[in-house]
Amino acid sequence: MRNLVAQRETYVPAMGLYSLARLYDPAVRLFVRERALRTGLIAKARIAPAHRVLDLGCGTATLTIMIKRAFPHAEVFGLDGDPEILGVARRKAAAARLDIRLDEAQAAGMPYAESTFDRVVSSFVFHHLSGDTQRRALQEALRVLKPGGELHVADFAVMHGGPANLASHVVGHFFGGRRRDVIPLLTMMSEVGFERVQDRGRFPTILGNVGFYSGAKPGPPNCA
Repeated sequence: MRNLVAQRETYVPAMGLYSLARLYDPAVRLFVRERALRTGLIAKARIAPAHRVLDLGCGTATLTIMIKRAFPHAEVFGLDGDPEILGVARRKAAAARLDIRLDEAQAAGMPYAESTFDRVVSSFVFHHLSGDTQRRALQEALRVLKPGGELHVADFAVMHGGPANLASHVVGHFFGGRRRDVIPLLTMMSEVGFERVQDRGRFPTILGNVGFYSGAKPGPPNCA
């Protein structure tokens, strides 16, 4: 119980409060054109039919379900530290009748063996995390990836000016985030050992740009 309390003190849940989990899907659909954005993330990840894929910080499992539908023979996992929102995810996966494994744990302490996954994908997660927790989450992502496996991240990019400041406040309130510059995330990816670290472009939303970022675990490219 003490560990759970400590996690809740350091982890910012979606929507800012655990009790608001049911509002997360409508908020994302309203503010960020969710389906088009996540379709773009899946395309950039170059998932293969036989891949084992982890949706890190899966939330209500929208992206997890999209991946499984697009690649029915892939083994798809979702991981989230918010038990309430993970309950929503489990109900959605059951309603979709999809074989998806959903696990409750923090990004900085994943319950998987080294070299388990071909791809780790993550959307709207890293802005929830403190800098130290970001680094530990990246180290864990590197650990659980197979050699040549790839991490693909979509998250809010830097915004400046009056409208951007308002958007930043909305993100902080509705998405539970701390709104940090993503450039240090790219730097951290390199520092923890990712190779081929790239800024993969921007996706415009009414809250500002979402950036796509990727890196690979050292080893031959894992595309098959």
